[in-house]
Amino acid sequence: MKKNIIAGFLIVMGLSFAHAQNQVSLDTDLQTLIGTHTQKLFTQTLLLTKAAIHINKTISPYQKYTEEMYLEKKEESANNFYNYLQSIVNEIYQ
Repeated sequence: MKKNIIAGFLIVMGLSFAHAQNQVSLDTDLQTLIGTHTQKLFTQTLLLTKAAIHINKTISPYQKYTEEMYLEKKEESANNFYNYLQSIVNEIYQ
């Protein structure tokens, strides 16, 4: 769907540019169709952007929390392993 939106947008922009340069003569129905299509594409792009921003705001705190938890668990695991090795060394020297 994303590729279709981008392709449609590029086609519309190309036709609009060509029309502005007087290289292509578009009849009124086609101009109306392009205008409507451009408006729909713009609306879809705006909605997708809003959704992406919302998802990013929703995921970011959770992602930060999970990264912090991972680092804490990693440190805790390293400390446990160190303590285990230390206990083995203590047993050897006793």
